[in-house]
Amino acid sequence: MKKNKKIPLLILAVLAVLAFLAFLLSYYVSQEIRNQLENNAGNSFSYENLDVDLLRKRIDLTGFEFNRNGTSISSAEIKLKGFNYFQYLVNDKIIINELIIFKPVYRINKASQKDENDNSGREDFNRSIRINKTEVKNGTFAVRENDSAQNIVFIRVPHLSIKRTELDSASVREMIPFRYSSYSAVSDSIRLHINTEQYLTVEHLEVQSGKTSVENFKILPYYGKSEFDQRIPYEKDRIALGVEKIHLEDLFLTFQNDTLLLKSPFIKVTGGNLEIYRNKLLPDDERVKSLYSKKLRESPVKLDFPLIEIIRTTIVYEEKTAEDRPPGTVEFGKIEGEITNLTNLDLQREDFPATVISAKALYMNASPVSMDWQFRVPNVIDKFSFSGRFEEVGSREINSFLKPSMNMEAEGGLKKVYFTFSGNSNTATGDVQVDYDQFKLNVLRSDGSQKNKLLSAIVNLFVENEGISKEATFNDVEFSRDKTKSFWNFMWKGVKKGVIEELGQL
Repeated sequence: MKKNKKIPLLILAVLAVLAFLAFLLSYYVSQEIRNQLENNAGNSFSYENLDVDLLRKRIDLTGFEFNRNGTSISSAEIKLKGFNYFQYLVNDKIIINELIIFKPVYRINKASQKDENDNSGREDFNRSIRINKTEVKNGTFAVRENDSAQNIVFIRVPHLSIKRTELDSASVREMIPFRYSSYSAVSDSIRLHINTEQYLTVEHLEVQSGKTSVENFKILPYYGKSEFDQRIPYEKDRIALGVEKIHLEDLFLTFQNDTLLLKSPFIKVTGGNLEIYRNKLLPDDERVKSLYSKKLRESPVKLDFPLIEIIRTTIVYEEKTAEDRPPGTVEFGKIEGEITNLTNLDLQREDFPATVISAKALYMNASPVSMDWQFRVPNVIDKFSFSGRFEEVGSREINSFLKPSMNMEAEGGLKKVYFTFSGNSNTATGDVQVDYDQFKLNVLRSDGSQKNKLLSAIVNLFVENEGISKEATFNDVEFSRDKTKSFWNFMWKGVKKGVIEELGQL
């Protein structure tokens, strides 16, 4: 009987010893973690409470704050689940089954940053860290120029999940200092300062199973048209872009030798609206403009997008040419198109594909228009081909731009305009076909209300008004590029020359 009583007492004693050892081990691990945090962060780091639960393999950290060199990181609570104490104490490895970060706030103040070696601390890093699952809940990230300035970057992330994160002495030297197997994320607010004239916003971004969805993407101007004109030193486009939805399949983002690489096999852009305004009364921008092939060839960002599909998009261009008249307007609505092989990777390969852009739309929401454009990014003289057609362009569609920009008014219309050009960064040649009927141009009085009969009569002496009753012939054109103007100015120059020559050397 006495023997039986000793067994429970022995068990209790063993349990008490184990509990005491567990307490000591928990205390040791807790102190070790505190020492590591303080040694690595010093006075830059603080926290409210650190709780180590050896039996449940959990570590809880509350009231976390870190401040150094213009960088501030805080979190309401950090939970580590499934912490492998044996690997940590014996092999100096950190293995965690799950890391949960609640309400983290990551701020960067650029004015407070000092010049330090970006790799400071990285060369000495010799740990191995693996986290099977990381979750961030209700986090924010912000960058500002100084304490009194607005954020130049702001991102709010309700949820972020990363699987199998690994960090070691090799990965820590890379631009992205860790490896991962997959991730998913949701952001409900993104705002990014682009330059002194524009900023970018995104209402909703979601990444799930390799698919990225962006909703209400916008690039907006800071200023209205009048103030914009007062702030710029020369002619410049004021751009406002809105896109209802952007879908990207298997978006891949990484850095190669400090160069950003973006890849996606398929991108779909739906419901775009691009508004461009330009004041032609301002001084010209005399800088040389590169063609798109050269821009891609010399871009600091590497791209690989085999197929981009564009659906239900509108482009509106306004051009101000006189103080006393409203801007002339050109609109392309219901744009449907696709871009294939938009890439600048491996420019030296022999089978480098041509970039091809094809689109169709309604000009002024009435006249069908289409275009096909092709170029090869590696070609150093920027060879390209460009063709298109306008159909049934009536006087209303012509006058929306002609009347405010040139104080002229058209009667009749253009039945068809076909054009095909090939060229390079210097010149282009091609042919233009114009099919029209009883086309007249009226020069308006200075107030734009009535036509100036004398000037209109003189102008129409040079316009053949009998129309084309037979099949029209193509007119050969050759034209040079003004390198201070855009590619679109280059192409419009060829179309305009072909149309004018067909209308009788007007």
